[in-house]
Amino acid sequence: MKIFELLKNPLIKIPAILLILYFGLFHDKTNPESLGNRLSPDKIKKNFGEMQEKTKYIVVNVHEAQVVAKVKKEGQHSAQDAKVLIKDVEDGSGEQKLECGDVARVSYSIYDQSGKQLEFLASEQLLEGSKNNPIIEENIIGMKQGGIRSFDIPKDFKTDDKKLLQTLQFNGSLKYQVTLLDLKKSVSPNNFCK
Repeated sequence: MKIFELLKNPLIKIPAILLILYFGLFHDKTNPESLGNRLSPDKIKKNFGEMQEKTKYIVVNVHEAQVVAKVKKEGQHSAQDAKVLIKDVEDGSGEQKLECGDVARVSYSIYDQSGKQLEFLASEQLLEGSKNNPIIEENIIGMKQGGIRSFDIPKDFKTDDKKLLQTLQFNGSLKYQVTLLDLKKSVSPNNFCK
């Protein structure tokens, strides 16, 4: 009991606390697990950085799990069923619509998911069904001369076009905006189309 009475005295209490802190924090600097080393600024900074990385990892995984759950709940297409979304900006003029085997002269722009223009081509001639530029050929069928069509390609779109796959992997989803400048109808049966 006399020890507890002595600790009530501030002249003994303060040095005792300092002595305990010294031995707890600074006594054994060689041991990496000592309290002094654990509370060093470098160790705290390192631990804080590790916590940030783990938090980012958890947030990304939670987000991915939420997306998967939403897809299952809403019955949306899976990544393997990712489709191109087509929207006609302007219908164009005339009665003739672009069909397989026709020759089309188009201009187009390609944008990444943030809206940054990646490519612009003022004029390209395509034979529909030739598969020289398959993503455009497949998605401009039915357009009229002077028409403008945009289509969005999701980042998980499946295609055999290696250049398109690399672009999707690097930029995420893509948006094409195509203008049908000119249309020449096919006069002979075409061997390209299915």
